[in-house]
Amino acid sequence: MRRTTAWIAFLLIAGSATSPAWSQARLGFRGAGLELDVVGPENVDTALGFGAFADLGTVTRNVRLESYMGYWSKSEEAFGARTTASDLSFGARSKYMFRVANPRLLPFAGAGLGVHFIEVSATVPEQSLGVISGFEFNDSATKIGLDFGGGLLYNLNGRASLMSEVWYSLVDQANQLSLEVGVLWHFALR
Repeated sequence: MRRTTAWIAFLLIAGSATSPAWSQARLGFRGAGLELDVVGPENVDTALGFGAFADLGTVTRNVRLESYMGYWSKSEEAFGARTTASDLSFGARSKYMFRVANPRLLPFAGAGLGVHFIEVSATVPEQSLGVISGFEFNDSATKIGLDFGGGLLYNLNGRASLMSEVWYSLVDQANQLSLEVGVLWHFALR
């Protein structure tokens, strides 16, 4: 009970200390976008992927929140054997937007947290000489990943922006580097 009371008191004090920053918050569904990705997963050849994201507004003048969904899959075949690896991820990122002289350009650096649903499968057919008997292997895992990255947002006309990003995701035994390009459509005035 004492720990719970201490944590509540700590959170109230910390929250009141940051109230001026939170008064600048403009949270809400501000826009949505689509992206194409080139992903370099650990222990897998480069894969193509796609994603969707939502602009959830700003916490402070320079810090934006974003939620995202991404997917990539890679299959390879050799000597009749086929392997497939895929990752479906969901997460949230915060982006610190650097103000520069050109108001249409917004470079940023960010970090985030994601959940990755990773699947790996392999199929080996039975060989005609009977040396190798056929088998199938399937495995899946759910892992938490930390995202670090940055990029550039280019405002086209106030209703849409082009985006290019680089993200590195630290995922246990499945680290991945993603190069992403996309379009963000703005739904609300900024």
